[in-house]
Amino acid sequence: NKFKLQRVDFIKCDVEGAEKVIFTDQEFFKKFLPRIIIEPHIIDGLETTKKCIFDLETYGYSCKKIIQEGVSLPLLECLPPNQ
Repeated sequence: NKFKLQRVDFIKCDVEGAEKVIFTDQEFFKKFLPRIIIEPHIIDGLETTKKCIFDLETYGYSCKKIIQEGVSLPLLECLPPNQ
């Protein structure tokens, strides 16, 4: 809203644990339906992967884990409905 964006096609999300809360903006994700790559983190001993998937699946997204060589946490590739 602040920048009056007309379109958002892609989000690369590496926000050091804040991904646990940023995917709850229902209005934004239903309006723009961007493709998303997320780098999950461990917050309070829990990996944020499940929370990200839960939040995005509510908007019809499908998410899959991508194993990273030499890194313990996967990336998440999340695609909007019909992609």
